[in-house]
Amino acid sequence: HIIGAAQVHVRVIGKGVNGKLLTSSYERRKSDEYYSELGHTLVSLAKTIPAGVLVFFPSYGVMDACLEKWGGPSSGSSSFGKGNNTNEFFQQRRKK
Repeated sequence: HIIGAAQVHVRVIGKGVNGKLLTSSYERRKSDEYYSELGHTLVSLAKTIPAGVLVFFPSYGVMDACLEKWGGPSSGSSSFGKGNNTNEFFQQRRKK
């Protein structure tokens, strides 16, 4: 990977930009509010962090569900989030 240790700042975010809970429990992932709050929070962070954001999901299934809810790319890269024209979204592929 091309990311150096000095470029990484790991943080767990418990609440989103609108104050909603961001826990990724099975029950919480049934709620559209969870996906909306997570998406808005990531877009907000991406706008304020010029060098980019690396996001880890608890599983590929959760990542796929988020991308589906957000209208994300199925392959390659595309703009991520409405009104966020400065950052691109790249999805790491699963190894088959």
